[in-house]
Amino acid sequence: MRLLVTGSTGFIGRPLVRRFNDLGWTVICGVRAGGHPNHAENLDANAIRIDENTGHFDISGQVDGLVHLAGIAHAHGIDAAEYRNANAIWTQKLARRAAALRIPRFIFVSTAKVAGDAHPQPIDESAPFAPGDSYASSKATAEMMLEELGRQSELRIITVRPPLVYGPGVKANFLSLLRIVDAGWPLALASIKNRRSLVYVGNLVSAIEACLTRPVAANQTFFVSDDHDVSTPQLVEAIATALGKRPPLFPFPPRMLQYIGRLAGRGEQIARLTESLQVNISRIKTELGWQPPFSLQDGLAETAAWFRRQSR
Repeated sequence: MRLLVTGSTGFIGRPLVRRFNDLGWTVICGVRAGGHPNHAENLDANAIRIDENTGHFDISGQVDGLVHLAGIAHAHGIDAAEYRNANAIWTQKLARRAAALRIPRFIFVSTAKVAGDAHPQPIDESAPFAPGDSYASSKATAEMMLEELGRQSELRIITVRPPLVYGPGVKANFLSLLRIVDAGWPLALASIKNRRSLVYVGNLVSAIEACLTRPVAANQTFFVSDDHDVSTPQLVEAIATALGKRPPLFPFPPRMLQYIGRLAGRGEQIARLTESLQVNISRIKTELGWQPPFSLQDGLAETAAWFRRQSR
């Protein structure tokens, strides 16, 4: 198989390229014109330039699919227009070019957040769009644009919606949680009774592989997770076990925690720790026969090992 991958040097892109290389597939790294010229060289792969403004690229020979990982995730100082341009408009332009070149399959990695930030019960792919921030809104817009393009062309579009992705190289809130647990700081999270879906990056890569190799995946949308939902206290305990630490948990009323978080300007972060967001992955398991190859414990063990190496 010969594939074009954008975002190949990112958190998801690096293990994805390694996996595809291990399978003997040819990976071509798409680099935005004006970006870092050594992106593909770092991965020992071919590279092509993709126009920063138009999404135009030229590629010779047969290409079996395009995996689109590039975009802007949660970042400080980014407004709604920038999210839309990076995650929706550029995705649409890239897909149009893929359709023009008759690349048969386009994998778009979206986010579970397009259906909202919190749900008391597991949601499936029939849940309506309900993005809660500019990032999720830009991903939802991209999905709608791709759906329209799919109706107008022969391009077979597959959308993958992961919840929180963790693994070696993780950043943002999950990395902060690793540091806090490793330091043994007390956490007032023992009373939280929520349920959250997560996905180890190795499982996400496996799901993308399934979407590329199963013909039935064409023009479908799939939630993906570790298929092992946990409460926030359970996650902290599992992280502590992986790090060889004692979980630094003590009870505290969740509503009081939310109130204090809002007063401190941390309401969004506290909401992620106290609210539920579960995804139902029955479709990808049934339609593609896919099962996550790594358990939560496997994923956290790999993440903890990476964290230890970085902390030396």
